[in-house]
Amino acid sequence: MKLDRDVEEALRILRESSLRKDRQADQLLRERDTAQEWADKLAEAISVYFGEDIGEHSNLNNPWVVALDVVEAAMARRREVGKASRLRESKDTG
Repeated sequence: MKLDRDVEEALRILRESSLRKDRQADQLLRERDTAQEWADKLAEAISVYFGEDIGEHSNLNNPWVVALDVVEAAMARRREVGKASRLRESKDTG
């Protein structure tokens, strides 16, 4: 019967679509997990390099944010040291 064939074809299309979406979701989760692993490694490297405790993931702490704060603070200190050095040099030559 044509109606049965149409229903079977619609079900086949829906199953294929569902499988495709499941594969896409699985791929997205793998990519997210890989990105999180790399962010964790980077945060740990920053922690070791700067000798700062960035802590563990919790509802009160995000080590990625803490690691970024550590780097930004170091960059700010470096800029200030550079400004002070340039100021001393201008006084010495002026």
